[in-house]
Amino acid sequence: MVVEKVEDLNATVLQDILRQSLGNPSILVTNVEDPEVLGGINDNYASDLRKIVVTVEGDKKRYLVIKAALQTAAAWGNVILGLFIFYRESFWFDTAIPELVKLVSAEQAQALMEVVPRVHYAYCNYQMEDISGGFLSRAITMTSKAKEKGIILMENLKEGGEDIYVDLKEIECTNGGGVKTAHMRMLLEGLAQFHGAWMVWIRRGEGMGDISKQQILNFFRQPAAYKWRWLWKLSIKRVMNYYTVLAEAKNDQSAKEKVEAFINSPESVDRFMKAFDYQDSKFKTMCHSDLWSSQIMFALHGDGSPKRVKILDYQGLVLGHPAQDIWGIIYSATDAEYRAAHLEDDLRAYYTVLSGYMDTTVDYTEFRQELEERRIMGMVMNGIFCVITLSPTKMPSPATETSKFSAAFKEILKAEDIPEDHPDLREIRRRMMSNMKEMVELGLI
Repeated sequence: MVVEKVEDLNATVLQDILRQSLGNPSILVTNVEDPEVLGGINDNYASDLRKIVVTVEGDKKRYLVIKAALQTAAAWGNVILGLFIFYRESFWFDTAIPELVKLVSAEQAQALMEVVPRVHYAYCNYQMEDISGGFLSRAITMTSKAKEKGIILMENLKEGGEDIYVDLKEIECTNGGGVKTAHMRMLLEGLAQFHGAWMVWIRRGEGMGDISKQQILNFFRQPAAYKWRWLWKLSIKRVMNYYTVLAEAKNDQSAKEKVEAFINSPESVDRFMKAFDYQDSKFKTMCHSDLWSSQIMFALHGDGSPKRVKILDYQGLVLGHPAQDIWGIIYSATDAEYRAAHLEDDLRAYYTVLSGYMDTTVDYTEFRQELEERRIMGMVMNGIFCVITLSPTKMPSPATETSKFSAAFKEILKAEDIPEDHPDLREIRRRMMSNMKEMVELGLI
């Protein structure tokens, strides 16, 4: 059975999918409600997300989310550039997970399944044989498949389940109480299960389904853009200029000079690109590569403490060093005060889990050194994500409305705190200021 678009999901198709996924041939779907588009402030989804309610015999409802490949010009560009982001995620759910759980212990398999959403169906019209060749091969295939098409059908974590999940960004907001070490510890331990399972596969796994190991390694290798120094030099300048604006607004000439020196130093690009260095590392793995607050959900206890965590959106899967994901989420969701108080304990918790997947014992200090050497990219790129996470109003898209986004962000940074401000606006300025102070105090710039 092949399902390429949301409109294909009628009662009969959904019934077949649920019967197969749940291993229950007697399931009878009696009603399907019209899909409802999902989306919140500054979500910037890279897919079409809709929620749907399916009623099965006995009036039991199943709350589901349909994730469909976008059919936009950007989606066409994704194919031209050979990124195939929807295929990456459908491959993860449909092919990779079933193979990875066979390679690890039963306890590790259960822990891995705990951090990913329950998926009933995953399909993309592109397959490995379509995309594992070069540009000419892809161009020929594109004559019949101009864009990615497909769906991923998963459980709705926010409705109908035993546990109701909330977005990490809701916790991160001032009225959400802020990210505590219990959240970050649970998240990093879950991330270590993901990284660890892939580490095992890289060391001793074989092909998956009818796809050879070499094909998989070739497809998930880092894009050529990872080596473009000019691109990262431009990115550093664009992002770090926000701190220049902030330093000017706070009349901090010393910090401004340090930020500008960092922007103009060729060494900064080298330190930034170190995040992509993984080939000779004992810790090489598959990276999520887009790990920030919007990709994380927590189920909470009655007192607000975390009960379970889920990691979402695997469209950026790429081979790399775990530092890329670790620093990405740490700088996205925490401030300098949190990092000073809890970072080392959180990283040790991550490594305790990760080391359980390794064949030979590696001292934590070696891992910690490699991690520190790869810190700059997360510091630069993810430290500013707080404006997307915390802004109480709609921001222009940083991907498609770059100039408007930059202007709106700078206005927030330049503004003085006033009583009428939304608390999250003040929190954005406070977080950015704490980041800048940390960079200076730790000698990162």
